[in-house]
Amino acid sequence: MNDQSTQAGSAPQRAILFTAFEPSGDSHASSVIAAIRQQAPDIPVYAWGGPAMEQAGATIIQQTSTDGAMGAGGLSKILEHIRITRDLKTWLRSHPEVAVHVPVDSPAANFPICKATKPAGCRVVHLVAPQLWAWAPWRIGKLRRLTDLVLCLLPFEEPYFLNRNVPAKFIGHPVIAEHIKVLAQDDVTATRHPLPETAGPKIALLPGSRSGEINRHARDMAAVAQRLALTHPQTSAVFAAANEHAATRIESQIESIKSNRDGQAVDFTVTTGSLSSVLRWADLVLVCSGTATLDVACHGVPMVVMYKLNPLSWNLVGRWLLTTRHIALPNIIADRRIVPEIIPYYQSLDRITHEAAQLLDNPDLAEAQLENLTEIVKLFRDSDPGQLAAGHILDQMQRRR
Repeated sequence: MNDQSTQAGSAPQRAILFTAFEPSGDSHASSVIAAIRQQAPDIPVYAWGGPAMEQAGATIIQQTSTDGAMGAGGLSKILEHIRITRDLKTWLRSHPEVAVHVPVDSPAANFPICKATKPAGCRVVHLVAPQLWAWAPWRIGKLRRLTDLVLCLLPFEEPYFLNRNVPAKFIGHPVIAEHIKVLAQDDVTATRHPLPETAGPKIALLPGSRSGEINRHARDMAAVAQRLALTHPQTSAVFAAANEHAATRIESQIESIKSNRDGQAVDFTVTTGSLSSVLRWADLVLVCSGTATLDVACHGVPMVVMYKLNPLSWNLVGRWLLTTRHIALPNIIADRRIVPEIIPYYQSLDRITHEAAQLLDNPDLAEAQLENLTEIVKLFRDSDPGQLAAGHILDQMQRRR
């Protein structure tokens, strides 16, 4: 056991603080917290976070990482972040035992908190590197001032930050590690609804976990499935929802377009419970750009990656901030185009439909994509992100001044 959990004297037991503001952050942090509880069970772990972190062993101070906990967006979200930062500063003054702060992703929300924890003497360990390699590279100076260590989920991130004098360690990706574990054990839980069995193509639809992503993508994904059904009879489509709230939102989005205009019905199902089950069932995946692309890669299913953006926002701001050639994570990791990415798209679904049809109709094209995805997954096979991250965090605790 680490000796910091049994130090002599009357000084308060040193503690660790996590701050997460998205469902993905709650998920990423949970495996790290579970590993800390295993390696150093006497060390208190506090969190502004969500249910997965609480289940892993953290004491939740405020729920901040569930969808909707941070407001609808815009001014509401900004005001909520200001309130949380103020509350955390107050809490921190009465908890001087906090030795390490672990901000999880969400740099816009976490940087203001780091400005409070770093001067208070906390070691700051970023879990999930801010994507400065993709946009806003000028913020590297701010990160350098506000971190003691960046724990990177992607292999190219460690050298990127080290070359810019930011301490960094590659730990692997929790999503890939979990899927490798599940697939190795053949441990796949049931979905909420039975998955349809038809003779036609089976298409999994992953519109994203946030409400805004679902609003942008669910109807369009359903429309693409309908188009494919015109040339691919008996097409089935399953939406894999992150939770019941997301499932309800998806249902409302697709209610009015469940059959295409010539009467050829598409068998739509919306389910929760096991993404692995859905991906094992699927012949093709339409997926919103993000971490879910790595879920698909692990399961070896051909994919088309898509993300809808406002054309004005993209042309005025987005395209000028982006510094990478690719946006989809598999393409970024490979540093070349191995999966089709239609990012951004605005209204037309023609390119998405074309790329999806190509993968359904051309087995050699689909197989080539799968071979490339297999090579990506191999980069992560030997890592245990939770245990590695826990070790680095506990090491930083011993370095606290």
